Amino acid sequence: MKDLEQKMKNIGCVNNGKELIRAIFTLGLACLMPNDTKKKLQNVQADVKEERTIMAAIMKRMDYFDGLLGSAGDLVKAADDAINLTKTFRQGLQHAHKSLTQDYSEEDIEENMGDIDFANDYTEELLKVENELK
Repeated sequence: MKDLEQKMKNIGCVNNGKELIRAIFTLGLACLMPNDTKKKLQNVQADVKEERTIMAAIMKRMDYFDGLLGSAGDLVKAADDAINLTKTFRQGLQHAHKSLTQDYSEEDIEENMGDIDFANDYTEELLKVENELK
């Protein structure tokens, strides 16, 4: 019986015990009759089962992809904040440079560096600019 079942499976007539019994009772004529509809149904069922398995696997990973998307958003926000901070710092440096060069030329600094009042004023201005930058 097992040999017959295996032979029938090999030729594609029998896929299970029920089909084997059917083939025996019809003296093998059932194997000769086309049964495309049944085979098509079985193929569709197999495809649906495979797709269901794939969808279940994808659904398990949706949280992972949501997490990646959230991380990407956080990185973009952090990069944007860093760019804005850099722009602000650059503007502060430009303002500090402009303030110091307007009020104190190189010649004035060289000429008056020995003057205590000038040095104190210059130092106060440097501290003021430094605090603005901080």
